[in-house]
Amino acid sequence: LPQVYNRLQDPQIQPERGSLNNLALQNQCSSEDFGNDDDDDEDPTAAYSQVEDVRIAQQFIEALKNADINNGDLSPDAVNNLFNPPEYPLELDNKVDADLIKCLRLFLHGHNSAKHYNQTIHDLKMCHPEDDLLSFDQLKCTIWQLTGITPIINDMCPNSCLVYTGPLHERNSCHCCGQDHLDPVTGKAWLELFTIPLGFSIQALKRHVTTAEQMDYFWRRSQENLQELRETGAIELIDDIVCGTDILLAID
Repeated sequence: LPQVYNRLQDPQIQPERGSLNNLALQNQCSSEDFGNDDDDDEDPTAAYSQVEDVRIAQQFIEALKNADINNGDLSPDAVNNLFNPPEYPLELDNKVDADLIKCLRLFLHGHNSAKHYNQTIHDLKMCHPEDDLLSFDQLKCTIWQLTGITPIINDMCPNSCLVYTGPLHERNSCHCCGQDHLDPVTGKAWLELFTIPLGFSIQALKRHVTTAEQMDYFWRRSQENLQELRETGAIELIDDIVCGTDILLAID
């Protein structure tokens, strides 16, 4: 033990890698460094791999570790809507909102591509110029405002190799296929990826009595099954996953 102690005290003598002395030295160094503010300033990129694919994976892992509601792809308004959603049902008046309802029906009944929708609106305005019909972009913004559902839109490689997000956000081309990030003619992305955060969808469903009740189906049905088990010792009709023993035991 004195020899081990002396070896640890002499900075010129380095124990063999993997030996007990080496582990003791590592533990000592870890204890001394614990709480050292200088470590907080260490550049995390220093440990990144020189292999591009590995480095990108490390950068994504680092981004996920530091992920926060305020440093993601949601705008401040979207974050505010997420924490303060509308708490009243969405209702449209057939007379006051007639033009909007017409646009919504066109969109929902198959005219959901910008080209087809705008062409249909153009044709309708030629017959009924008095109607206040929305363009495709105007309608999308209106739908987001009415429902509170805000998509996250990221540029995407036209060959579906990757999405320009996280550490790839500022790349000028796809490192997989070499395709440029932006169309040189329009200056816009070749393709966009839409992501609908689950929170917005749940809040929208909770605004209406019918959909809110439907969202409680799993819990309501499980309680009915548990009650039937307590009273009769069996479930007469097994027609859903919520009738499974594992689920019922976990809930009970």
